[in-house]
Amino acid sequence: MFFMGGEEETLSFKWARTGWHMRYVPEVVMRHHPSVANAPRMRAFGMRNTLWNAWLHRRFRSAAAWTLFILADSPKNRDWWRGVAMAVRGLPWVLRRRSPMDRALDAQLSVLDRDRFAQRRPLFNRIDPLHRRSGGSPAAAPPAPPAAAPAAAADDPAENPAA
Repeated sequence: MFFMGGEEETLSFKWARTGWHMRYVPEVVMRHHPSVANAPRMRAFGMRNTLWNAWLHRRFRSAAAWTLFILADSPKNRDWWRGVAMAVRGLPWVLRRRSPMDRALDAQLSVLDRDRFAQRRPLFNRIDPLHRRSGGSPAAAPPAPPAAAPAAAADDPAENPAA
């Protein structure tokens, strides 16, 4: 049902529910360079899948807050309308499969949500960073600057409490 986009989110929710832990490790860098050739056509699917993931896995209050955030934060353009329409059409499927996670895991995810909420774009934003303003063709993202090399970590865990 997901087709493209968001599958890693639903997979991570399933893993977290079974006890897997996710960690942020700044020394590990992974770069994904997807094609932007069809990115504008995929934007609506990404929005739909994000909304579906919230309602499949999150508790009611968190799913509602995340839905409002996504609706407010996403550029209000044709893809926004398509994404909302596709999400609503699939709502019966989502509600039949809905299985909210436990309170503790949802509370941990809510910490991440608050960080995203703090970085929200203006409410009536219509600019999609994947589109050029003049055309509609995808804009190439500038390459990311090289990351600074991390300081050498001590071999003795007692000297390096973060290890």
